[in-house]
Amino acid sequence: MFLFGLILLHLINAHPQLNLFYTDQVYEDENIFLHDCIRVVEFSDQLEFIFTESEHLFYCLSESASQFHINIDKDIPNFTFVQLKEQNISIQQLFDWSAPIDLIEDYQLYLKNISSSSSFTNQRFYKCTLPRFGPQCQYEFIDYPSYYNNLTLNEIIQQFSHFINRYTKTLTCYVHLQCDYGTTSICLDWTDICNGEINCLNDGIDEQHCWQLEMNQCNDDSEYQCKNGMCISEIFYNDKSYVYDCIDRTDQRETHFSSISSSCFGLHDTVFRCSDKICGHGSFTSSCGINRNDLIIDALHSISPNNSTYDDCWLAFTCLINQRNAAPSCVDVVQTKCSEIIFYPQVPVIFGNIYLAYRKIDAPYWNTLSQEFVYMCYNRNVYDIFLTNIKNESFGNTTCINVQQILQIDSCLGFSSRQLLHQCISDVLKRSLRQYHFPYKYTSEICNHSHVYQCMNSSKCISIHHLFDGVYNCPYMDDEDFQIIQRTNIITMLNKTHYKCPKLDIYIPKYTITLTPNDCRNMTNPYFDEDESHQIYLQNNIVYQHICDGYKELLPILIDEQNHTDETECQYWECNNIYTRCNMEWNCPTIEDEISCSTSMKFNCSSPQLLCVSESANQFVCLSYDEINDGHIDCLVATDELLCTWNIPRPIIRYDGSSYYYFHCRNNNSNLCISSNQLCDGTNDCEYGNDERFCVNNSDFEPIIGYHSFFRRTTIIKQFLLSNVVLKIENEKSMMIYNLLPIQTSIHDRYHCHLGLPVRVRLNQQNQSSILSCFCPPTYYGSQCQYQNQRISLALRFQSLSDSRRILFAIVILLIDNTTEKVIHSVEQLTYISAIDCERKYNIYLLYSTRPKQLTNEYAIHIDIYEKYQSKYRASFLYPIPFSFLPVHRLAYLIKIPSTKEEDRSCINSQCVHGKCIKYLNNPQNYTFCQCNQGWTGKYCNISYDCQCSFDSKCIGVLPNHRSICLCPPNKYGSRCMLDSFICRLDNQSACSNNGQCISDENYLMSNQKFACLCQSEYSGDRCDIKNVKLNISFEPDVIKLRNHVLIYFIDVSTSVITGQSMIRQNTFQTISSRKNFVIIDWSNDFHLVFLELEEKAFYLAHTQSVYKQSSTINKTIQTSDYCPHVNELFNQTFRQWHLIRQIKYYHLLCQNRSLNLTCFRDQIHFCICYDFYDKRLSNCFTFDFNLTYNCFDDSVCENGGDCFQNDEYCPTKSICLCKPCYHGRRCQHRTSGFDLSLENILGSQIMPMKSLFNQPTIILTSFGLILVFTLLGWLNSIISLITFNNKSVCEVGCGLYLLGLSIISLILTVVFLLKFLFLFLIQTTVLHYGLFMIIQCYSLDYLIQVCMCLNQWLNACVAVERVVTTMRGAKFKKKTSRKAAKCVLILLCIITMISLIQDPISRLVFIDDSENDDQYQVKRISCIVRYNSRLRIYNSFIHSLHFFGPFFCNIISAVILIMIRSNQQQNLQKNLSYRTILRKQLKEHKHILTAPIVLIILALPRLILTYLSKCMQSENDAWLYLSMYLIAIIPSMLTFVIFILPSKFYKKQLHKSIQQYRTKIRNRLRFISKV
Repeated sequence: MFLFGLILLHLINAHPQLNLFYTDQVYEDENIFLHDCIRVVEFSDQLEFIFTESEHLFYCLSESASQFHINIDKDIPNFTFVQLKEQNISIQQLFDWSAPIDLIEDYQLYLKNISSSSSFTNQRFYKCTLPRFGPQCQYEFIDYPSYYNNLTLNEIIQQFSHFINRYTKTLTCYVHLQCDYGTTSICLDWTDICNGEINCLNDGIDEQHCWQLEMNQCNDDSEYQCKNGMCISEIFYNDKSYVYDCIDRTDQRETHFSSISSSCFGLHDTVFRCSDKICGHGSFTSSCGINRNDLIIDALHSISPNNSTYDDCWLAFTCLINQRNAAPSCVDVVQTKCSEIIFYPQVPVIFGNIYLAYRKIDAPYWNTLSQEFVYMCYNRNVYDIFLTNIKNESFGNTTCINVQQILQIDSCLGFSSRQLLHQCISDVLKRSLRQYHFPYKYTSEICNHSHVYQCMNSSKCISIHHLFDGVYNCPYMDDEDFQIIQRTNIITMLNKTHYKCPKLDIYIPKYTITLTPNDCRNMTNPYFDEDESHQIYLQNNIVYQHICDGYKELLPILIDEQNHTDETECQYWECNNIYTRCNMEWNCPTIEDEISCSTSMKFNCSSPQLLCVSESANQFVCLSYDEINDGHIDCLVATDELLCTWNIPRPIIRYDGSSYYYFHCRNNNSNLCISSNQLCDGTNDCEYGNDERFCVNNSDFEPIIGYHSFFRRTTIIKQFLLSNVVLKIENEKSMMIYNLLPIQTSIHDRYHCHLGLPVRVRLNQQNQSSILSCFCPPTYYGSQCQYQNQRISLALRFQSLSDSRRILFAIVILLIDNTTEKVIHSVEQLTYISAIDCERKYNIYLLYSTRPKQLTNEYAIHIDIYEKYQSKYRASFLYPIPFSFLPVHRLAYLIKIPSTKEEDRSCINSQCVHGKCIKYLNNPQNYTFCQCNQGWTGKYCNISYDCQCSFDSKCIGVLPNHRSICLCPPNKYGSRCMLDSFICRLDNQSACSNNGQCISDENYLMSNQKFACLCQSEYSGDRCDIKNVKLNISFEPDVIKLRNHVLIYFIDVSTSVITGQSMIRQNTFQTISSRKNFVIIDWSNDFHLVFLELEEKAFYLAHTQSVYKQSSTINKTIQTSDYCPHVNELFNQTFRQWHLIRQIKYYHLLCQNRSLNLTCFRDQIHFCICYDFYDKRLSNCFTFDFNLTYNCFDDSVCENGGDCFQNDEYCPTKSICLCKPCYHGRRCQHRTSGFDLSLENILGSQIMPMKSLFNQPTIILTSFGLILVFTLLGWLNSIISLITFNNKSVCEVGCGLYLLGLSIISLILTVVFLLKFLFLFLIQTTVLHYGLFMIIQCYSLDYLIQVCMCLNQWLNACVAVERVVTTMRGAKFKKKTSRKAAKCVLILLCIITMISLIQDPISRLVFIDDSENDDQYQVKRISCIVRYNSRLRIYNSFIHSLHFFGPFFCNIISAVILIMIRSNQQQNLQKNLSYRTILRKQLKEHKHILTAPIVLIILALPRLILTYLSKCMQSENDAWLYLSMYLIAIIPSMLTFVIFILPSKFYKKQLHKSIQQYRTKIRNRLRFISKV
């Protein structure tokens, strides 16, 4: 048996796969019983919906495990870990065999010997075969057909849910609110809390706190307010999701799509879609449960009176009520035993205080099922306002009214049962009395709120969101009366919550707008005809496709006292164009747009003739051009004349989308137009019977007449076309509707679990004993999933800037409370990468760890974001959960992930014991939290716990069941992160092609998708197997000059058969370096039109194609002829002043003007191209917003105040920085003012990544050559200077020491300067990568260069000052004093200079630019930049000016003083000579003394001029100039020999002497070596 089991172990691979979670430990303290969970992750990419979504939830057992006394089935193959290891069973195999995740992790620990072997030696793996599953194969799916083996787990769950939704037989209950329904047979549903109707008879506790929702106010800028008062992020409004984000479903427009998404019958109806919404269509409940209303009705009518003395009456009453032929004695019993009024049902049916009743005098007529004998009874006088003029009767404290006085006579007729009759009456009464219902007590606190409206003459008040909503909420209906509302202050508040119809006194709540702001429809109709909305749009907007098409749609525009429409001034418009040709409409007066359009007819005419059936000869004829629309009917049913088509109203549109077409009959007295369905129907609708004649005489006539049935007109807005662009067919996955076999529904056990998964727990195989149990979704719990759970249903979308679009993020979502323990009630983890998941909407559940939740606690959602590859913390968000009295929260948030630009979010909180204080990113109140170290938890990180996570993962916290929350590294999974994801490498091959990055985690593995691929820029597709379209765009020199970036627009004009969306606009940025005149773009999406924007509003047409060609290469050179001028550049002054409705009708003439040779042009709102249509050249325009720009979510990635723009509002793939003057770089990271100028700022962006030195631009090669020459000359200068000045006789005085120090500094400077260039080159060419060495060189090299340059200048000044002192002292000069002073000056000078420039290293950092704007190289550029705050920048400018001008003036002043002193001395000795002669002689004699300051002044002038006059390097094009300036600043360090040695006889003599000494030493050394 064991051998057979081992063989079976290797052969069987059970499908579908079902790996249970949380099977190793079950904690039964208090309410925590969830265990043995099925993880379900559903990605909706393959469904028929627009928005990509994912759903993450568990189906768990909520019963205590101790209730199951299981005797393990010995026949099930099972193996110890020792046996598995002996058979080389891998982790992957256990996963494929549906082993529990916890068991697989234990086996991994056993294999790695991490834990003691004894703890796992006897642990067993049970090899189950579906329908059996579980740690010991103890669970078994009920009614598991064999074809389930071919389905996935998600599909099996969908099959169960599909039929369970339809056939639930009992009520589920919300038991955490003690609601008195008046009977125990009915329980509260969570949707009936805060639904505006009292259901609980015990003081209406279901509506007690709901007034807070009325007062709630959302953020106007970023949030959308649901009708019930809850707030969601604006991005979720009408996102065409199949899951509502407002519980009351007011976030989706009421369209055909939303009516489909509101149903819960399909195979794809998920827990999120069906469980977290309020429908409100039932008479007695707001639940969306299919039959809950019916179950409540049955329960209401089964309630008997509690009074036993009333039994005889009740039996007789029910006999009469429910039986058509009841015994006459029942009437007698009722008359004698019953009271005057009998309540039936025995409890209120609406609002908690309105009953239905019957009078006993009507007993003989009760069995007629008529509303005539039903009464409405109430005991509150609030309804008296409505019933003032209606006859009523009082029975004690109860007032009763015959419903016949309220209902219309035929309101509730023809029902087959008493229950249905009562339901109808209740519905009508609820609608009629709603405004008089007071769901809670209206206090001054409520009614005095700024966003609440006080009803007229009533204590009732309502939220302003309920004004003008088409429902009467106030007793006197003033909430729908504009004349009353406008007299109140509340009218000024409506601009935020309502839309005001133009020119009408109508306000529409924003949540009721269905299509466009023109939705000023009849407010009594809650649904809006889509065709009508198009008509309204055409009436108020200029639509190019509808210009001069023969049908007037635009409302008249008064221009110069004349009315202009879309059909006026059309004499220069070509009516036969791409939009009218063969479109089955008569658009041209002479029908040339439809001639020769039918290719399927047996007969045809040459153009321009019209084929028709002659009315006189009843045969085919070809009419000439002149005979068409000439006022004379030549063809049968007048197909040659515009009698029934021109300017007719739009046709009647059938439900299936077809139209009635109009045909003309010639009668004696009048013209008659009939519809197409009257043709060939066997009835002569025309007086002469010509509507039937062609059907009988010639069968070939029918298609001719059928073709000419284009005499119709709809108001659907025509879309922009490019030739024969066809509908876009979505990929097969997105269109696929699963056609699964129906499940057998004959087994009653299937409905045991309501919306859970029913299983049979096998207790003992021998006696076949078992019990039923349920795997419940998060929405329910209990042994039969019969109880509704308190929960948070959370919808999340994420946004990240383009700099983070390829970063894999780990999102940790925690439900926490505000206790000192900071209990983490539940957790969910997601992975997100913008390049793949940007448009994805995540749906998750968070549950409270106690039932019920503690109303005294405050709960919040805490979200941590980490970069998954480095576990690097990015940010945290906090979202407090409002309105704790609500049982279910549906919350929807947009999380904006901050940029990679590092910001310090730490704070100071001494209470954080074992952690650090962090600020929440989104909280304006500056809330903070303690981010705990591993092994610590609690509000202040003072509670220790044992972390169970793997060594390479990160411990986030601990749940109440003592399970650690682990953040797994990439491609690892499991609750403890012990397991490697094998899916990315199958058969030692990557799952993603073309170097795509495979991404997989627990969520992917538990779904049908398994993994995702992050493709390189050249590829796309699910597996990166599709090569993108490559656009190679070059520019003529006249086109591109100083522009350093280009904006490329891609227009997709195809129409999706699913969404109907047309004209998809996408764009991207591309940087154009000064060293090249081309860009390369890899594009993965469909497109038909490409144009560029270079300078602001300078557009060039790049490419057009009628059919998208996948994986093609497009080469285009942009020329001046591709320029798209504005029409103001083409029209004369008169035309420029015309209104657009007049200008646009002359656009065809622009394309036909050969002198202009236009390919494109534009106006204020249109972009137009010229195209060839037969023998004519016509214009074709589409609406385009030229001013549409997207900022970077107000989170700029640009440095130094640059303006950040991205190419998409929600899912940017590129961003660009528009730099301020003096800054450049892709993120404006380089500052190029004179003082901040560095080699990196000048050359960094010029270096081409991944290119050798000899393939670099000319400026790099030149720089390398010059720096190499400078280095060699500098070394030669420094060596000679050191030989000269490293001499005792020279260093006897201070001047010699200064010159010796100058030589050393010059040598250091040239060495560091060379190293700087080499490191810069190696880093930018990606030879050197980010690391400690790179950080050290960033902080040190530029700093050392600045220190050396400043010391060089100051030492030159010290030499000049020393010479002046020497001259002034004369014979009194003391060498020893001078030498000692020089040593002190040298030390102090070095210290002071280094300290004064310390702002440079402390403000310097390594900047990693991963903006990916350089598609040609796809590398992350690394720069060393300086970030000064405003004060440091001022100080930096000051200190550099001091170091520059201090030595500068010292040299000049010292030289002048020196010459003057020597001249004065000589004048005293040579009095016969004039002072001028002596001065001239001294200048000639001591010219070498002036050489140094003069040369230094000359070399300093360029930097002085550029620094203070031109200020900075404006762009990369100025690099040559600033490189020259920078190199000139280095030259003084190489001139020590030229300035000080060559002009001085003394120093030259010492040089020769020193050289001679070195020669002697070398010779002696060589002799010594030779002797040895």
